[in-house]
Amino acid sequence: MGIDGDRKITSQIEANLMFEDKRVSELFSVLDANKAIMQIEKESGIQIHGILGIPFLTQNKWILDFSDLTLQC
Repeated sequence: MGIDGDRKITSQIEANLMFEDKRVSELFSVLDANKAIMQIEKESGIQIHGILGIPFLTQNKWILDFSDLTLQC
């Protein structure tokens, strides 16, 4: 599912991520969401490099703390 809510056929890549001392190897879908991401950046001033979905965060037990703007794993 794309950022616009439409179903998309995507390529997948396996990426290795490292955060603190934890290494994770995961499959990610790759899709062109430049229009949506550029609009978010234009409106908020926040630069986005990618989006991690809820399945990735829950499988790896990563916690986003929005009040402190931190990530815990």
